[in-house]
Amino acid sequence: MVEYIVDSQKGKPTHCPICGDTGKTRDGFCRCVKKLAIESRSDSVEFPLRSFDEIDYSLFLPGAKSFVEKTAANLKAIADKGADAKRKNVNLIGGSGTGKTFLASCFAGESEAVGRTVVFITAFTFLNLALSYHTSFDRGRADTLAPLLDCDVLIIDDLGTESMLKNVTAEYLYLVVNQRQLRRLTTVITSNLSIDGIAVRYGERIASRLFDRRLCYTAEFDFADIRKIKIDG
Repeated sequence: MVEYIVDSQKGKPTHCPICGDTGKTRDGFCRCVKKLAIESRSDSVEFPLRSFDEIDYSLFLPGAKSFVEKTAANLKAIADKGADAKRKNVNLIGGSGTGKTFLASCFAGESEAVGRTVVFITAFTFLNLALSYHTSFDRGRADTLAPLLDCDVLIIDDLGTESMLKNVTAEYLYLVVNQRQLRRLTTVITSNLSIDGIAVRYGERIASRLFDRRLCYTAEFDFADIRKIKIDG
C-alpha cells in the first residue's frame, strides 16, 4: 500500500466531515487522504472530467442516439449509487469514434461529484505503470500500483492498444481487475475490441471477470464513427 502522508490540523476548522482532518478512520486512511495522494500523481487523470449534461445527442443517428441515451442513463445511475450499485463495473466496447471515452469521462465526473476518488488513464499508461512495478525492487515499488488498487473508480481507456509484454500486460491487468473486484471497487474499461477479442487477447480469466453479468454493465457500440458521419454529412 502507498504510504499516505497525513497532516493533522488539530485546533483548526475541519474540511473533511469523515475524519475531521485527522486523515484516519477506524478502517485506516480516510478517503480525503487517498484522494490527495491519487491526485498528486500527474498520470492519475489524463482526461478532462465531463458531465452527462454535456452530451450532444444531435451527433448521433436515430438508432445510435437512443442507444447512447439509454447507456448514459445507466452509467449515471451506477455512478450515483457508487458503492451501493449492484453492478459496479462498466465495459464500453465497440468501434472507434462512437463516444465511449466521452461517456467514460462523464462517468468519472459524476463519480467525483458524489465524492468518489477517480483514476482515469490510457491503456498505454497502465502498461507503463505495470512495467515499472515489474522491473522495480526498491522500497517504493508498491506505490506504483497503489493508486490503481485504492481508488474508488479506475478507468482504463482504449484497452487493446497497448503492447502485449510477456509476464506483464495480461498478468498485471488480471491482478488489478481481480483485486478491485474482491474489494468491491468500480473498474471501467473502454475498448475497440469485441468481447471475444478481449478474451483472445487477454485470456478467459480476465474476460470472465470483466464481463461477469452479476457485477458488470456492458454496452456494445456497434454503429458508425460519428466523426465520419459529421464530416460526410
